[in-house]
Amino acid sequence: MSHENKDYAAILRQRGYRVTPQRLVVLDAVCDMGKHATFSEVFQRARELEPCINQVTVYRALDVLCEVGLVVSADIDHHGKVYETSGSKRHHHLVCRQCGQEYTPTEAHFQTLVREILDEFGFQIESGHLVMTGSRRTCRTGSSSREVP
Repeated sequence: MSHENKDYAAILRQRGYRVTPQRLVVLDAVCDMGKHATFSEVFQRARELEPCINQVTVYRALDVLCEVGLVVSADIDHHGKVYETSGSKRHHHLVCRQCGQEYTPTEAHFQTLVREILDEFGFQIESGHLVMTGSRRTCRTGSSSREVP
């Protein structure tokens, strides 16, 4: 289990949720994946940890874990919806719709955007996980070289 130094049970309780064995199993499954994981991957890992757990329980647990911010989800075109632990740092993804190539820009790339959104709209962004889809230069031009967008 790769939980960061957080008291996950306390976070659940503070948000008004019970700490159930099933929720902890699902959290462990997401943590064990160590990357973006589809529902099927999370469910499979949860079944390895607790053979009696069913899909509905995993869906509900993921909803709760996302609601309290312990897990984040994103729709990534070629994968569908994926889950991962929220972590302590923001991270973002650029995903090419044509080839599925993913890039993870640094937080510095987004600082100006976040600041401008706060200044212009008064909107404080809480999510630490942003996925932007588009197409890489090489996919738009048909080039076969592997270059950064």
